[in-house]
Amino acid sequence: MIRSFLVVSLSLLYTFAVGGPYLIYSLLTGNTDRLYQAGVRGVRLALWLGGVRAEVQGREKLCALGAVVYMANHQSNCDPPVIVSLVPPVLILAKEEFFRVPILGRAMRLRGFIPIKRKNRQEAIGALERGTELLGAGHSFLVFPEGTRSPDGRLLPFKKGVFIMAIKAGVPIIPVSVSGSRRIMAKGRLAIRPGKVRVTLHEPVRTEREAVEEVQRRVREAILSGLDEGERPDGKTVMVIAKRYVISGRVQGVGFRFFAEREAALLGIRGYVRNLADGTVEAYAIGSPDSLDSFKGRLSEGPRAAEVTNVEEVDSAVNRRYSSFVVEA
Repeated sequence: MIRSFLVVSLSLLYTFAVGGPYLIYSLLTGNTDRLYQAGVRGVRLALWLGGVRAEVQGREKLCALGAVVYMANHQSNCDPPVIVSLVPPVLILAKEEFFRVPILGRAMRLRGFIPIKRKNRQEAIGALERGTELLGAGHSFLVFPEGTRSPDGRLLPFKKGVFIMAIKAGVPIIPVSVSGSRRIMAKGRLAIRPGKVRVTLHEPVRTEREAVEEVQRRVREAILSGLDEGERPDGKTVMVIAKRYVISGRVQGVGFRFFAEREAALLGIRGYVRNLADGTVEAYAIGSPDSLDSFKGRLSEGPRAAEVTNVEEVDSAVNRRYSSFVVEA
Protein backbone atom coordinates (compact mmCIF):
# COMPACT_ATOMS: atom_id res chain seq x y z
CA MET A 1 0.00 0.00 0.00
CA ILE A 2 2.98 2.35 0.53
CA ARG A 3 3.81 2.07 -3.16
CA SER A 4 0.18 2.77 -4.09
CA PHE A 5 0.08 5.84 -1.82
CA LEU A 6 3.31 7.11 -3.38
CA VAL A 7 2.03 6.64 -6.93
CA VAL A 8 -1.30 8.36 -6.23
CA SER A 9 0.26 11.23 -4.25
CA LEU A 10 2.96 12.04 -6.79
CA SER A 11 0.53 11.64 -9.70
CA LEU A 12 -1.81 14.18 -8.11
CA LEU A 13 1.12 16.52 -7.46
CA TYR A 14 2.21 16.17 -11.10
CA THR A 15 -1.34 16.84 -12.30
CA PHE A 16 -1.57 20.12 -10.40
CA ALA A 17 2.04 21.31 -10.74
CA VAL A 18 2.56 20.37 -14.39
CA GLY A 19 -0.89 19.74 -15.79
CA GLY A 20 -2.32 22.99 -14.45
CA PRO A 21 0.04 25.34 -16.37
CA TYR A 22 -0.28 23.29 -19.57
CA LEU A 23 -4.07 23.37 -19.23
CA ILE A 24 -3.99 27.17 -19.00
CA TYR A 25 -1.68 27.30 -22.03
CA SER A 26 -4.07 25.13 -24.02
CA LEU A 27 -7.09 27.22 -23.01
CA LEU A 28 -5.30 30.37 -24.16
CA THR A 29 -3.86 29.02 -27.41
CA GLY A 30 -6.34 26.32 -28.40
CA ASN A 31 -3.41 23.92 -28.91
CA THR A 32 -3.59 20.76 -26.76
CA ASP A 33 -0.54 18.92 -28.14
CA ARG A 34 1.78 20.00 -25.33
CA LEU A 35 -0.94 19.20 -22.81
CA TYR A 36 -1.24 15.67 -24.21
CA GLN A 37 2.53 15.19 -24.21
CA ALA A 38 2.67 16.31 -20.58
CA GLY A 39 -0.04 13.76 -19.79
CA VAL A 40 1.94 10.97 -21.46
CA ARG A 41 5.04 11.93 -19.44
CA GLY A 42 2.93 11.84 -16.28
CA VAL A 43 1.60 8.40 -17.21
CA ARG A 44 5.11 7.06 -17.76
CA LEU A 45 6.19 8.53 -14.43
CA ALA A 46 3.32 6.82 -12.62
CA LEU A 47 4.12 3.48 -14.27
CA TRP A 48 7.79 3.82 -13.32
CA LEU A 49 6.92 4.66 -9.71
CA GLY A 50 4.60 1.65 -9.62
CA GLY A 51 7.31 -0.65 -10.91
CA VAL A 52 5.25 -1.48 -14.02
CA ARG A 53 7.30 -2.59 -17.02
CA ALA A 54 5.87 -3.04 -20.50
CA GLU A 55 7.08 -5.73 -22.88
CA VAL A 56 5.89 -4.83 -26.37
CA GLN A 57 5.46 -7.17 -29.30
CA GLY A 58 4.50 -5.97 -32.78
CA ARG A 59 5.81 -2.40 -32.62
CA GLU A 60 6.04 -2.45 -36.41
CA LYS A 61 2.21 -2.35 -36.49
CA LEU A 62 2.49 1.30 -35.40
CA CYS A 63 3.41 2.44 -38.91
CA ALA A 64 1.52 5.37 -40.38
CA LEU A 65 -2.02 4.17 -41.09
CA GLY A 66 -3.90 7.40 -40.52
CA ALA A 67 -6.76 7.19 -38.04
CA VAL A 68 -7.16 3.77 -36.41
CA VAL A 69 -9.01 2.24 -33.47
CA TYR A 70 -6.85 0.39 -30.97
CA MET A 71 -9.06 -2.28 -29.36
CA ALA A 72 -7.69 -3.93 -26.24
CA ASN A 73 -8.88 -6.35 -23.59
CA HIS A 74 -9.32 -4.80 -20.14
CA GLN A 75 -7.94 -6.46 -17.02
CA SER A 76 -6.81 -3.56 -14.87
CA ASN A 77 -6.77 0.20 -14.37
CA CYS A 78 -3.16 0.19 -15.54
CA ASP A 79 -4.18 -0.92 -19.06
CA PRO A 80 -4.98 2.55 -20.46
CA PRO A 81 -1.77 4.18 -19.12
CA VAL A 82 0.40 1.35 -20.46
CA ILE A 83 -1.14 1.51 -23.95
CA VAL A 84 -1.20 5.33 -24.12
CA SER A 85 2.50 5.38 -23.23
CA LEU A 86 3.27 3.15 -26.24
CA VAL A 87 1.07 4.23 -29.15
CA PRO A 88 0.82 7.47 -31.15
CA PRO A 89 -1.63 10.10 -29.82
CA VAL A 90 -5.13 8.76 -29.25
CA LEU A 91 -8.48 9.86 -27.91
CA ILE A 92 -10.31 7.64 -25.43
CA LEU A 93 -13.90 6.73 -24.66
CA ALA A 94 -13.73 6.85 -20.86
CA LYS A 95 -16.06 6.50 -17.90
CA GLU A 96 -17.61 9.82 -16.99
CA GLU A 97 -16.20 9.54 -13.45
CA PHE A 98 -12.72 10.40 -14.74
CA PHE A 99 -14.02 13.71 -16.10
CA ARG A 100 -14.94 14.82 -12.57
CA VAL A 101 -11.28 14.87 -11.44
CA PRO A 102 -10.04 18.48 -11.19
CA ILE A 103 -7.67 19.56 -14.00
CA LEU A 104 -7.56 16.01 -15.41
CA GLY A 105 -11.23 16.06 -16.38
CA ARG A 106 -11.00 19.50 -17.94
CA ALA A 107 -7.87 18.50 -19.84
CA MET A 108 -9.52 15.33 -21.15
CA ARG A 109 -12.54 17.24 -22.45
CA LEU A 110 -10.34 19.92 -24.01
CA ARG A 111 -8.28 17.30 -25.83
CA GLY A 112 -11.41 15.60 -27.18
CA PHE A 113 -11.73 12.56 -24.92
CA ILE A 114 -15.35 11.44 -24.76
CA PRO A 115 -17.20 10.62 -21.51
CA ILE A 116 -19.54 7.68 -21.76
CA LYS A 117 -22.42 6.82 -19.44
CA ARG A 118 -22.72 3.07 -19.73
CA LYS A 119 -26.12 2.96 -18.03
CA ASN A 120 -27.66 5.66 -20.24
CA ARG A 121 -28.27 4.13 -23.66
CA GLN A 122 -29.06 7.38 -25.48
CA GLU A 123 -26.01 9.21 -24.15
CA ALA A 124 -23.82 6.21 -24.93
CA ILE A 125 -25.09 6.24 -28.53
CA GLY A 126 -24.36 9.96 -28.74
CA ALA A 127 -20.82 9.36 -27.49
CA LEU A 128 -20.23 6.73 -30.17
CA GLU A 129 -21.58 9.04 -32.87
CA ARG A 130 -19.20 11.74 -31.69
CA GLY A 131 -16.38 9.19 -31.82
CA THR A 132 -17.31 8.37 -35.43
CA GLU A 133 -17.06 12.05 -36.34
CA LEU A 134 -13.63 12.42 -34.72
CA LEU A 135 -12.36 9.28 -36.44
CA GLY A 136 -13.50 10.77 -39.74
CA ALA A 137 -11.56 13.91 -38.86
CA GLY A 138 -8.36 11.89 -38.55
CA HIS A 139 -8.15 11.18 -34.79
CA SER A 140 -7.25 7.70 -33.55
CA PHE A 141 -9.02 6.10 -30.58
CA LEU A 142 -8.26 3.64 -27.81
CA VAL A 143 -11.29 1.59 -26.75
CA PHE A 144 -12.03 -1.50 -24.67
CA PRO A 145 -14.75 -3.56 -26.39
CA GLU A 146 -15.58 -5.57 -23.24
CA GLY A 147 -17.00 -2.35 -21.78
CA THR A 148 -15.59 -3.01 -18.31
CA ARG A 149 -12.64 -4.58 -16.54
CA SER A 150 -12.72 -8.35 -16.29
CA PRO A 151 -13.22 -9.46 -12.66
CA ASP A 152 -10.96 -12.50 -13.07
CA GLY A 153 -8.72 -11.45 -15.96
CA ARG A 154 -10.48 -13.68 -18.50
CA LEU A 155 -11.71 -12.12 -21.74
CA LEU A 156 -15.38 -11.10 -21.55
CA PRO A 157 -17.92 -10.88 -24.42
CA PHE A 158 -17.59 -7.82 -26.67
CA LYS A 159 -20.13 -5.06 -27.09
CA LYS A 160 -20.98 -3.94 -30.62
CA GLY A 161 -20.95 -0.17 -30.21
CA VAL A 162 -17.23 0.49 -30.72
CA PHE A 163 -17.19 -1.86 -33.73
CA ILE A 164 -20.05 0.03 -35.35
CA MET A 165 -18.16 3.27 -34.68
CA ALA A 166 -15.08 1.97 -36.52
CA ILE A 167 -17.11 0.51 -39.40
CA LYS A 168 -19.09 3.73 -39.92
CA ALA A 169 -15.85 5.72 -40.03
CA GLY A 170 -14.24 3.14 -42.32
CA VAL A 171 -11.01 3.00 -40.32
CA PRO A 172 -8.95 -0.12 -39.52
CA ILE A 173 -8.86 -1.71 -36.08
CA ILE A 174 -5.59 -2.70 -34.45
CA PRO A 175 -6.31 -5.48 -31.91
CA VAL A 176 -4.20 -5.19 -28.74
CA SER A 177 -3.64 -8.04 -26.29
CA VAL A 178 -2.79 -6.99 -22.74
CA SER A 179 -1.48 -9.84 -20.59
CA GLY A 180 -0.45 -9.82 -16.93
CA SER A 181 -1.92 -6.48 -15.85
CA ARG A 182 -4.46 -8.05 -13.46
CA ARG A 183 -1.60 -9.29 -11.28
CA ILE A 184 -0.44 -5.68 -10.96
CA MET A 185 -3.77 -4.07 -10.07
CA ALA A 186 -6.80 -6.36 -9.93
CA LYS A 187 -10.33 -4.98 -10.24
CA GLY A 188 -11.64 -3.80 -6.87
CA ARG A 189 -8.19 -3.41 -5.31
CA LEU A 190 -6.17 -0.26 -4.71
CA ALA A 191 -2.84 -1.98 -4.16
CA ILE A 192 -0.30 -1.73 -7.00
CA ARG A 193 2.19 -4.57 -7.34
CA PRO A 194 5.33 -4.17 -9.48
CA GLY A 195 5.46 -6.44 -12.49
CA LYS A 196 5.56 -6.86 -16.24
CA VAL A 197 2.72 -6.28 -18.68
CA ARG A 198 2.97 -7.90 -22.11
CA VAL A 199 1.37 -5.83 -24.85
CA THR A 200 0.91 -7.43 -28.28
CA LEU A 201 -0.08 -5.31 -31.27
CA HIS A 202 -1.69 -7.38 -34.01
CA GLU A 203 -2.23 -6.93 -37.74
CA PRO A 204 -4.85 -4.29 -38.63
CA VAL A 205 -8.37 -5.56 -39.27
CA ARG A 206 -10.18 -3.93 -42.18
CA THR A 207 -13.68 -2.60 -41.51
CA GLU A 208 -14.79 -1.20 -44.87
CA ARG A 209 -17.82 -3.07 -46.22
CA GLU A 210 -17.50 -5.70 -43.48
CA ALA A 211 -20.27 -7.10 -41.26
CA VAL A 212 -20.07 -6.26 -37.55
CA GLU A 213 -20.06 -9.92 -36.55
CA GLU A 214 -17.14 -10.74 -38.88
CA VAL A 215 -15.06 -7.82 -37.61
CA GLN A 216 -15.82 -8.80 -34.01
CA ARG A 217 -14.75 -12.38 -34.68
CA ARG A 218 -11.44 -11.39 -36.26
CA VAL A 219 -10.58 -8.89 -33.53
CA ARG A 220 -11.48 -11.36 -30.79
CA GLU A 221 -9.39 -14.12 -32.34
CA ALA A 222 -6.42 -11.76 -32.59
CA ILE A 223 -6.68 -10.61 -28.97
CA LEU A 224 -7.09 -14.19 -27.72
CA SER A 225 -3.92 -15.23 -29.54
CA GLY A 226 -1.88 -12.87 -27.35
CA LEU A 227 -3.33 -13.96 -23.99
CA ASP A 228 -2.14 -16.65 -21.60
CA GLU A 229 -4.30 -19.71 -20.99
CA GLY A 230 -5.62 -18.34 -17.67
CA GLU A 231 -6.77 -15.15 -19.40
CA ARG A 232 -8.97 -16.88 -21.96
CA PRO A 233 -12.64 -17.70 -21.35
CA ASP A 234 -12.97 -20.97 -19.44
CA GLY A 235 -16.50 -21.81 -20.51
CA LYS A 236 -17.88 -21.03 -17.06
CA THR A 237 -18.62 -17.38 -17.76
CA VAL A 238 -22.09 -17.13 -19.26
CA MET A 239 -23.16 -14.09 -21.24
CA VAL A 240 -26.16 -12.65 -19.46
CA ILE A 241 -28.25 -9.54 -19.78
CA ALA A 242 -29.72 -7.03 -17.39
CA LYS A 243 -33.28 -5.75 -17.61
CA ARG A 244 -35.28 -3.22 -15.68
CA TYR A 245 -38.98 -3.85 -15.12
CA VAL A 246 -41.44 -1.18 -14.06
CA ILE A 247 -44.45 -2.90 -12.59
CA SER A 248 -47.80 -1.12 -12.55
CA GLY A 249 -50.31 -1.14 -9.69
CA ARG A 250 -49.83 -0.81 -5.97
CA VAL A 251 -47.71 -3.87 -5.43
CA GLN A 252 -45.78 -2.56 -2.44
CA GLY A 253 -45.15 -4.43 0.76
CA VAL A 254 -42.93 -7.02 2.35
CA GLY A 255 -44.96 -9.81 0.74
CA PHE A 256 -44.08 -8.77 -2.80
CA ARG A 257 -40.41 -8.11 -2.01
CA PHE A 258 -40.07 -11.47 -0.28
CA PHE A 259 -41.72 -13.15 -3.27
CA ALA A 260 -39.36 -11.44 -5.75
CA GLU A 261 -36.31 -12.31 -3.66
CA ARG A 262 -37.32 -15.95 -3.40
CA GLU A 263 -38.08 -16.30 -7.13
CA ALA A 264 -34.79 -14.64 -8.07
CA ALA A 265 -32.86 -17.01 -5.81
CA LEU A 266 -34.59 -20.00 -7.38
CA LEU A 267 -33.74 -18.75 -10.88
CA GLY A 268 -30.13 -17.90 -10.02
CA ILE A 269 -30.26 -14.19 -10.92
CA ARG A 270 -29.37 -11.00 -9.05
CA GLY A 271 -30.82 -7.53 -8.86
CA TYR A 272 -33.05 -5.45 -6.64
CA VAL A 273 -36.67 -4.48 -6.06
CA ARG A 274 -37.72 -1.10 -4.74
CA ASN A 275 -40.84 0.98 -4.35
CA LEU A 276 -41.14 4.14 -6.45
CA ALA A 277 -42.74 7.38 -5.34
CA ASP A 278 -45.76 6.92 -7.59
CA GLY A 279 -46.73 3.63 -5.95
CA THR A 280 -45.29 1.37 -8.64
CA VAL A 281 -42.43 -1.06 -8.17
CA GLU A 282 -39.13 -1.22 -10.05
CA ALA A 283 -37.34 -4.55 -10.40
CA TYR A 284 -33.84 -4.67 -11.85
CA ALA A 285 -32.46 -8.12 -12.54
CA ILE A 286 -29.38 -9.68 -14.12
CA GLY A 287 -29.32 -13.23 -15.44
CA SER A 288 -29.51 -15.41 -18.51
CA PRO A 289 -32.21 -14.55 -21.08
CA ASP A 290 -34.28 -17.59 -20.13
CA SER A 291 -34.11 -16.89 -16.40
CA LEU A 292 -35.13 -13.25 -16.95
CA ASP A 293 -38.12 -14.28 -19.04
CA SER A 294 -39.17 -16.64 -16.25
CA PHE A 295 -38.66 -13.90 -13.64
CA LYS A 296 -40.81 -11.50 -15.65
CA GLY A 297 -43.61 -14.05 -15.79
CA ARG A 298 -43.40 -14.80 -12.07
CA LEU A 299 -43.49 -11.11 -11.15
CA SER A 300 -46.89 -10.74 -12.81
CA GLU A 301 -48.21 -13.67 -10.77
CA GLY A 302 -46.97 -12.47 -7.39
CA PRO A 303 -48.94 -11.05 -4.43
CA ARG A 304 -51.28 -8.19 -5.44
CA ALA A 305 -50.89 -9.31 -9.05
CA ALA A 306 -48.69 -6.93 -11.00
CA GLU A 307 -48.45 -6.30 -14.70
CA VAL A 308 -45.06 -5.62 -16.25
CA THR A 309 -45.52 -2.51 -18.38
CA ASN A 310 -41.95 -1.76 -19.46
CA VAL A 311 -38.80 -3.77 -20.14
CA GLU A 312 -35.45 -2.17 -20.93
CA GLU A 313 -32.17 -3.95 -21.60
CA VAL A 314 -29.36 -1.99 -19.99
CA ASP A 315 -26.28 -4.18 -20.11
CA SER A 316 -24.95 -7.25 -21.89
CA ALA A 317 -21.79 -8.58 -20.26
CA VAL A 318 -22.08 -9.61 -16.61
CA ASN A 319 -20.36 -12.56 -14.96
CA ARG A 320 -22.81 -15.33 -13.98
CA ARG A 321 -21.06 -15.82 -10.65
CA TYR A 322 -22.96 -12.85 -9.21
CA SER A 323 -26.00 -14.71 -7.91
CA SER A 324 -27.18 -12.85 -4.81
CA PHE A 325 -30.40 -10.89 -4.88
CA VAL A 326 -30.67 -7.61 -2.98
CA VAL A 327 -33.97 -6.04 -1.97
CA GLU A 328 -34.24 -2.32 -1.32
CA ALA A 329 -37.17 -0.77 0.53
